[in-house]
Amino acid sequence: MAASSDDPDFELPHRGVYFPNWAQYRKANGKFTAQDVDPTLCTYLIAAFAKIENNQLLPFEWNDEDTFRTLIGLKKQNPKLKVLLAVGGWTLSYQVAAVAASPDALRTFVTSAVVNLRKWGFDGLDIDWEFPKEEDRERFSAMLKAIRIGFESEQRQRGVKRLALTVAVHLLSLGGYDAAVINETCDIVNLMTYDLHGAWNPTSIGHHAPLFKGPFGEDSTNNVADVAKSWEDAGVAKGKIAVGLPFYGRGWNLSDPQEGQLGGIGSGPIVASRCTEETGNWPYHEIVTRIRESGAVPVYDDTVKATCVAGKDFWMGYDDVSSIKGKTAWVKANHYGGVFAWEVSQDDFAGLGGAGKFPLLCAIRDVLAGRDRTAVPRETTTSTSIPHTITQSGTGTKFHVVKPGDTAYNIASQYGMTLEQLRNLNLGKKNLELIHPGDKIAIDGTSPAAASRTGSSSVAAHVVSPSSSSSSSGRNENSVHVVQSGDTAYNIAMKYGMTLDEIRRLNPGKGTMEMIHPGDKLIISSTASGSGATSTEHAVAGPGNGKWHVVQSGDTAYNIALTNGITLVQLRALNPGRGTMEMIHPGDRIALPGGGALVGGSSSAPPVASGSAGNGKWHTVQSGDTAYNIALKNGMTLDQLRKLNPGRGTMEMIHPGDRIALG
Repeated sequence: MAASSDDPDFELPHRGVYFPNWAQYRKANGKFTAQDVDPTLCTYLIAAFAKIENNQLLPFEWNDEDTFRTLIGLKKQNPKLKVLLAVGGWTLSYQVAAVAASPDALRTFVTSAVVNLRKWGFDGLDIDWEFPKEEDRERFSAMLKAIRIGFESEQRQRGVKRLALTVAVHLLSLGGYDAAVINETCDIVNLMTYDLHGAWNPTSIGHHAPLFKGPFGEDSTNNVADVAKSWEDAGVAKGKIAVGLPFYGRGWNLSDPQEGQLGGIGSGPIVASRCTEETGNWPYHEIVTRIRESGAVPVYDDTVKATCVAGKDFWMGYDDVSSIKGKTAWVKANHYGGVFAWEVSQDDFAGLGGAGKFPLLCAIRDVLAGRDRTAVPRETTTSTSIPHTITQSGTGTKFHVVKPGDTAYNIASQYGMTLEQLRNLNLGKKNLELIHPGDKIAIDGTSPAAASRTGSSSVAAHVVSPSSSSSSSGRNENSVHVVQSGDTAYNIAMKYGMTLDEIRRLNPGKGTMEMIHPGDKLIISSTASGSGATSTEHAVAGPGNGKWHVVQSGDTAYNIALTNGITLVQLRALNPGRGTMEMIHPGDRIALPGGGALVGGSSSAPPVASGSAGNGKWHTVQSGDTAYNIALKNGMTLDQLRKLNPGRGTMEMIHPGDRIALG
């Protein structure tokens, strides 16, 4: 079905999100309504779910039509937003199956859908049939074709934008999907790349949405990357694929804390959520609350590229800000159409975890918009094929020919060497940071001589002797740490009793050390001389009459300012080399005021939320504020707020302490 100028014009890359009409009934800080949605954080919004009754598309909840009006009204804040209505889902998919089973019922449904979608103001329809079996394959395909034909017929007759058709799908192996028909009829294909493991395996612990396959559990081959690739290989255009991100986790109870790990043995699905009252899964906002209550420490699993947390009596696999960024970066690097989330009310919409409101949706936005360049996928596509090597005639030098998805680290691993050994063999390629398909990379086989020639120890070594034992940090002996998979500069510093600033000073050529790679060698110190601050100190003496704050995990510039009785503007003025101070890291030293006058102002009181200046009013941004929420609280549209603050562009990037003009 050919594209037309009257086809739906979705903003790219996709940032979709489902809105559940039943979240209004939730308990324990979980209540969520259409008024709580921030439309600036998504490109399309799908209202779940309408019902099909007597083959008619109808509202399900008593107040759905009011909800529809509120959701459609969000376009005033984001004119590019598309709002769709979904049918089916886990509870109501039997209604979709019934319509698909009868040609007469299907004709009635399509006519009803066109009329009511237009009446309510929706941009399209989402079909979420969970899940068609192999015997449903032809009926499901006929249903999608009939809906698309109906939408195109209305488009031609009325000369309007065609209603969009999207679909939510799961594993191709379920047998009920014809990928070619789905690609032909649907504008977006929402891949439900979650629920790949769960309470239906009551004792087998595994992550329900791993990015890559892991060595644990019977479902180890079910992972985000393989599911996306299977749909691509089946013929669905990559630009139509939106990869699903779960805003909830699945977990198990533990009778033995030692089993709290991937591949461990649980004692049944985790206790019911306080707000959804469902056994086996918790929403993200509840997970962050329970982590804070239990004192458990989340762990990022570097094999499956996803997050998990274990308490004394529970294990939970979920996605946090870090793993959401990693998955989104992988989607972007592999050129899929974008992502969608199930679902918006499960994000930390109230900012209970201390990272602001909607931290997961904000993470998606920042990565896809290129604002957050720290989330770089460590792998793109996986391959088990034999490496492609050639030998250059006349020299005998062996080369690896780079394939799509190769990284320098993976190439080194294939040939049994460290990343540093591979770099030493390719000194003209600038540390191999940027390699491209078709590049020739010199390799050195697996012979012991290779390690000898490059002057490196074995791959398994973590600490080796450096060529020089001189130290500029006041410590007795220096050593070298060989970076392993999963290492961060902060963790390495902690391991050796150092601050992050100290390890940065010992390695001046590596900048802030945000980008380190397995095989890199970092100068460290194995014993302390007794001087200098350790990473557990919060405040130390600073220059002049001032003092320093040593950044701890979880600190933000705003919280540091608030704790020390100053504004964020004043804190930034005391630290002019740190810009807006959005990027601070554990171990960093932040200058604080001493007994003298403050730089940037003299008030020691925390900022108030609003006030007046001259003939106008202003709002001082607080942690968790968004431009949309500020506009809403002050009875204006986002466009009106932007016009009052012409120097701030779209106002998507505002920071605690900023002053926003209100009139």
